[in-house]
Formats: sequence, C-alpha cells, structure tokens
Amino acid sequence: MKLPRFLQAPVETITRAKSYLSINKRVIWENKKREIGKLRKFRAAYENGGYISEAIDLYPLYMLSNGYALHTEDGVSDEARKNVQKLLDSIDINKISWMLTVDSLVVMDGLAEIVFGKGSLSKVPVAVYNRPAECFDFAEDAYGNIIAYIQHYDTDGNSIAPITLEPKNTIHLKLIPRSDASYGLSLMRRAEDDINRDIDCIESIAKGIKIHGTPKYLTRINANSPDAPPLSDAEFDTLKKEFEDINAKDSFVVEGDIETSMLDVAGVTGVQEYSAVTLERVCAALGIPEELVGMRKGSSDATAVSRINAFFKKIQTFQMTLAQAINTAIIDPAVGQPGKIWIVFNDPDPSDNLKEAQYVESLGRVDPLDAFSVMSAEQMRSRLGIDEDEYQKDTTGTEV
Repeated sequence: MKLPRFLQAPVETITRAKSYLSINKRVIWENKKREIGKLRKFRAAYENGGYISEAIDLYPLYMLSNGYALHTEDGVSDEARKNVQKLLDSIDINKISWMLTVDSLVVMDGLAEIVFGKGSLSKVPVAVYNRPAECFDFAEDAYGNIIAYIQHYDTDGNSIAPITLEPKNTIHLKLIPRSDASYGLSLMRRAEDDINRDIDCIESIAKGIKIHGTPKYLTRINANSPDAPPLSDAEFDTLKKEFEDINAKDSFVVEGDIETSMLDVAGVTGVQEYSAVTLERVCAALGIPEELVGMRKGSSDATAVSRINAFFKKIQTFQMTLAQAINTAIIDPAVGQPGKIWIVFNDPDPSDNLKEAQYVESLGRVDPLDAFSVMSAEQMRSRLGIDEDEYQKDTTGTEV
C-alpha cells in the first residue's frame, strides 16, 4: 500500500492516563437475610447459569437416577405395597423429588402442597404440587415449631393476599438444615461470592481477548520531527483511511517520517490458569468434584477418586433426608400406620454395586443348603430389589 507524502508536522500528545483499582468488597461473615429478591436472583442464576445449573443438577441426578425401592414391615401385604407404588407413580414422585431437591439447594427450602381426597379418601394424598418456597414465610410457635406456611408473594415478587398451607398438607425439604432457623441453607448463597468472582474473571478474560487477543498497528507521523507543522484535517483523514483496513496480508511502502509498529503481539496470557482457579472455587463451594462438570483434572490428580467418593457419601445423606420427607408426608398418611412401608433410594455409588455383585457371586459358590444361613430369601430379594412376582417365575416366565 502506497501512502501519500505529507509535510513534516509535529504531533501534540496530551496524557490523561490514570491507574485505578475497583474491588467489590464481599464479606463472608456477613449475616445475609432471607429476602425474596435475593432468592429470586438465586433461582434466576440457576435457570441461566450454565455450569452452575449443571452443578446443582448433579445432586438430584445422582440421588434419583438409580431409582428406589419400597420396603415393608413384616406382616404388611404385597397388595398394600403395590397400592403405595401406584400412588407414587400417580403423583410422579420422581419429578416432585427433583424439584424439591433443586429448590432446597437453590432457595433454601423445597416446598410442595399435598392435596388429599374426599370422603373415605380424606386422609389419602391424591396429588402433590411444587410451590415456590422463596414466596413463603414460615410461621412458628414459641418453641420454634412451624405451624403454617404463608405465601405472601407471587413468582414475580409482587405482594398477594396471603395463602396459608398447614404443615400436614406440606412437604418441607431441608437438605442442609440450620440450628438457628426453621429455614434451610442455600448452596447458591454459600457459593455466591465465588460465583461473582468467577463471573468477574471470565468477563475480564473475554474483554481482554477481544481487545488484546489480536495484534494491532501503531502508526507514528513526524516521530523524529517535532518542529514540523501539524497535519491538516484532510491529510490526517486520508492517512487514517489508508490504515483502517490493515490485516496480516498487508505490506507497507511509506515515505517520509512515518513509522509502523505492532502492539499486543503476545495476546492475553494466563487465561487457563485464571479461569481454572475461579471455577475450582465455585465447584468447591457447590460441593461438586470438578471432574463431574467436565474439568479433566481427575486424569492426573490422584485425589479425584476420593473427592468423588465423598460426593457420593453426601448424596447418600441427602437421599435419606428426602426419603424421610416422603415417608412422613405421603406414604405414612396413605398407609394409615407410620413405618409400615417406606421408600429407600438406591445407592448411587457404583463401587457399592460392585461389592454387591461380588457378594452375590460368592453366595453362588456356597452350598445351597447353607446359603440361606447367611441371609434369608426375603432379605436377599429386598437387598437386591427383586419383586415378589418376578421371584415366583422361572427364567421362561412360567409360574412355578
């Protein structure tokens, strides 16, 4: 590209550069109140958060994906167990459980309203509907027991006429309980500061790459002739136009006192390290091993297995909490007698399944006359989740 020859002209430079540092102060020991505006933001972050949403979803995924089994006390008929199974199927217990789990982790509590039948079914649950827990306040008696759940807001945060749910008509799931309130704890709240830092870091990296990710050209005119007269506006515009479409294929042929140099040759460095640190902190705050959200750290990190095993233990604890809520609020009223039939979610840990398989295989080597001395047939069926009807059939499907 051929540049026009200009008169020697000085360039007046005025520097108005300023260095500053803006830090958003975050205090981890701040007592954060339960406010619907804040909780709605947590829900919005879950709905739009990408990797945050995937991390939260890992909890219900591992809690529910292996299914569940109904256990019965001695003397309870198989017909009663099947009726409970039909009830759980009719209310779509998997969907209810997923939503309760997510809400408990995102907005502190999971709430669902139980609808009972009429007449002879007045004590039997016939439907269950999830409710937005952040829109409710919990009324307590002098001893801290919840006596009512009162909805004061709609899902947009607008005040409405109060709607009251009685505890007997409500499933209240608190996966992370607290000793100083009837509300639970939110994983999103605990990870809020680290999520904000990660957002700050990623946005800064993205802006840095956009601004500094490709080389730029600096053209200096009259760099060595400070006493030259200034360029006219027309001359400056002409020169500017000559350089506005520069790309990597261009070569320069110039005359006069003109210098061209490249800026941002190195691009943006340390991107992977910065991003990994903030993302690892978010995963740690959410209680998720990084390997489960797609980070390949586990391939070279010897502690990956230990982290995942610890995650499975947490899942098992949450499973027991969810099962207790379902047993108390749904199954016990439906059966009419507490503790006769109860739900147990299957173990999420694949290593435990391997142990189960090895145990069954070892039983196969025991003398048939001695096998039931280790465990009764009923205990084996319950342990392995084998239905009684299936047990009564041989391998061809013919009744024994």
